[in-house]
Amino acid sequence: TTGRIVLRGGALDLLPLLEPDDAINATGRVEALDDGLAVIVDDPGGISQAGDPQAPDLAQPVANVGATLDAATSPTAAALATGPSLGAGAVGLATLSLLSGASLVITLLRRWYLRRRLADRIAARLAGLETRPTQSAAPRSTERGRGTIHSA
Repeated sequence: TTGRIVLRGGALDLLPLLEPDDAINATGRVEALDDGLAVIVDDPGGISQAGDPQAPDLAQPVANVGATLDAATSPTAAALATGPSLGAGAVGLATLSLLSGASLVITLLRRWYLRRRLADRIAARLAGLETRPTQSAAPRSTERGRGTIHSA
C-alpha cells in the first residue's frame, strides 16, 4: 500500500538515496501525527527496496487504517474448504498420531520378519547336521601301527 513514512535518527542518513517515486518497504512503528497516521522509521535497517519498483499508485488514500478486522476476514479464519476448521493443533495431533501408528506397525512387521528369518536359519542348520552311526560296545585297541603291537 502507499502511505506516509517519517525517517528519524539513523534512518535520516538514507534520505539522500531515496527518490520521491521509489518503491520501498518500511519497518517501524505507526504513530498518529497532526496530519494523519505515519510509519516512523528510526533504524536504517528498517528501509529496503521493494520487489516491484513499478508499483501502481493508488487512486485513493487508504481509508479506515485503524479499523479492526472482521472475524470472517481475519487471517486466522482462512481455510482450504468451507465449513468449520479443525485448527492447526488438531491437524498436528492427527499427523503425529498417524506417523506414530505407522512407525509402530513397521516396527512390529520388521520384528516378525527377523524372527521368521532366524527360525529358518536354525532349521536349515539343524537339517544340515549329519547323524553319526552308533558304535558297537566292543572295546577298541589303542595300538596304531606295526611298531606298537604289544608295546603297552
